[in-house]
Amino acid sequence: MSTSRVKKVVVAVGFGGCILAVAYSAVRTFEADSTFSILLGAFGVALFVVLAALRWVTADQAEKGILHNIYRVLPTALDWSCRLSIRLVLATTLMIFTAAASIWLGPMSLHSINIKTDSAAFVRVDTDSESQLKAGDGLLTLEVWRPGQSHDQVLGAVRCLNEHLKPWKPQRRQNLLECGEPLAPVLIENGIDLSSVDQTTTDGRRTIENVMRLRQAMNQALPQRDVTDALLIATWNVRRLGRSERLQESTYYIAEILSHFDAVAIQEVDSKLDALHNLIDLLGSNYSCVYSLTSPCRSGNKERMAYIYDRRKMRVGEMVSNVILCDSVQPRRSPYAVTFDALGRRFALVNVHLAWGSGGWERLAEAKAISSAVYKQWEIEPLWGDDLILMGTINSADKNGEEAIAFADCGFTVHPELSDMSTYHWQNRAYGQLFTLHRPASTMCYGRVGVFDFRELVFRVDEEDSYRAEMGEKYTEKGDSASRSSFYSRWTLRQMSDHFPKWVEFRFIESSSED
Repeated sequence: MSTSRVKKVVVAVGFGGCILAVAYSAVRTFEADSTFSILLGAFGVALFVVLAALRWVTADQAEKGILHNIYRVLPTALDWSCRLSIRLVLATTLMIFTAAASIWLGPMSLHSINIKTDSAAFVRVDTDSESQLKAGDGLLTLEVWRPGQSHDQVLGAVRCLNEHLKPWKPQRRQNLLECGEPLAPVLIENGIDLSSVDQTTTDGRRTIENVMRLRQAMNQALPQRDVTDALLIATWNVRRLGRSERLQESTYYIAEILSHFDAVAIQEVDSKLDALHNLIDLLGSNYSCVYSLTSPCRSGNKERMAYIYDRRKMRVGEMVSNVILCDSVQPRRSPYAVTFDALGRRFALVNVHLAWGSGGWERLAEAKAISSAVYKQWEIEPLWGDDLILMGTINSADKNGEEAIAFADCGFTVHPELSDMSTYHWQNRAYGQLFTLHRPASTMCYGRVGVFDFRELVFRVDEEDSYRAEMGEKYTEKGDSASRSSFYSRWTLRQMSDHFPKWVEFRFIESSSED
């Protein structure tokens, strides 16, 4: 082969390598925002310019115009006597560099990571961006997709996964494939940010101490959350949220409790939303909320119902609506239904708050009307998904009372342990409850269940004197210590709630049938 032809081949290979480097860099940069990919692309562009100069610039042409400066800076590179050897070295270096980068970065592609394991799991990461593990032929393929998400949201999900996969070097991934080691769980760290609390004040130090006490107790009492496994759902009647005059300290405590769940159905939300938005601000950008219209009935106390949920695991689905009752009985507070997508499944949550007080006939009528209406709509509407969780404040004193029977008659079930768990401060009554409905195709099952009693963790008996100023004259004017202690007890209920959150861990089992 002639020297001229060798030159052409070398230059052509060099140009091709540059183009591949730039194209590969562009794709990798879009997927993972990799600094290394950007540098690779910049290197490819620079080398392309040098090779172009070496290919088309002659000594005579370089004496004219702007290329004269390049000729002066790179006299050796532009000297035809050694251009061939330099081009060979540069082209070979580029091809080796590009091949090595492809080998190194290729297995890190988030679209094709296969990990042998015996069970499938579903992953949800970052704000409204999803990743899913799908089972097939004994391998799990980790995929990233973006159903309508923005570019920033997709990059957020990719960065999160990339950080998790960073320790997996190529040899390590090969070992995973060989030994069948499963994907390690991506744990969710519970708790709110306390950086806004003034630690220089007595109140601030007390707030931080009590929040940490709450966090420790909840971490011990509740299952550890991660993005790949189970859902932790709770219902909580937060007394007069937005109407009671709460300390900001109390809002920190309520937000800390909420931060340990994937979704919480809240009752007694006031028509004014400042308190609800304050909670969301304390919970941070990982959390969001949806809420119903204000109850139009005077007996409904102008209350709303709301859901606060963790956007790292859950996304609001296509249906957000008050439940329509085609019945002569219209409840004081209309049930609030929302579908959610989480862990690769769709399910519905229905938030209810039945009438309270001595009018048991009204509460029973509401229970019958709501259970019947919800069941009929869920039965004919596929948008609700395969599972429905109806939860809220039932206000029934008897776990086997007529209200519970009304829900059971429509096919609703309740975990046997939940029926006996009291959620009310004053009496041993399970006012808060969670019922479920499941279609035949459902794979949802119960995990752990419980009620979180916070009475010994915040606003404790031994802290009464430290809140003297906050309670004001109504407290100090009490004549004896017993009366002041009684006032303090009631005051703490207005700060927190006279109800406790009841929670259920829901798991999903993999179907053994093949599609």
